[in-house]
Amino acid sequence: WKRFADLAGDAADHDDAVLLAYYDMLRSDDDATRRKAASSWQRWEFQASAAAERRGTVVLRPTDADRADAATGSRKRAPRAGPPGYLDRLEAEQRQSHRRTNAGPQPLLTCHYSVHRGFLDDGAVLRRANVDKIRHLPAIAVQGGADLICPPVTAYDLAAAWPELELRLVHGAAHSQYDPDIKHELLDAIDKVAALLAEAPAGLTSASAPAR
Repeated sequence: WKRFADLAGDAADHDDAVLLAYYDMLRSDDDATRRKAASSWQRWEFQASAAAERRGTVVLRPTDADRADAATGSRKRAPRAGPPGYLDRLEAEQRQSHRRTNAGPQPLLTCHYSVHRGFLDDGAVLRRANVDKIRHLPAIAVQGGADLICPPVTAYDLAAAWPELELRLVHGAAHSQYDPDIKHELLDAIDKVAALLAEAPAGLTSASAPAR
């Protein structure tokens, strides 16, 4: 973080000021300044996205009477222990993706939305009136338990506001979709939702469908 913040100069002492300083650099007329800021942003995001401690996955389903104690229940899945060195290969895959994208527009896009707070009012996503518009849809959230970019509490709060949501907390995983356990849960969730939609009565995906 210090190396990332230091590029912001005098703004490094305040998190919001660091964000705004990067926003200025990423929109600079000077190409070298934009590239340096984009590279620094992507390097920080890459480093903050990876975690190596493996503890398994906790599945918190809508039927859980108490989501809070699910971690100690029988729904806990063991980690997907890959062959020796699989986390090293994960890091190599992430680095290859980092080089392939060459920063590009992603740092500016992420920074732009961060500066404008996602163009949403505080708490807008969790408001009952907004959740009610989508709660009839089958949904599964996959969340890394060690995610520093989107902290687990954000997914937990969403699950509390959306009782029908199935939340999968992957212990030890961070933000990266390349994490083996995250990838497994994402693919499994996609298959499950696809099956539910294939079996669903006509009109389930309509906004006018009743909540389950």
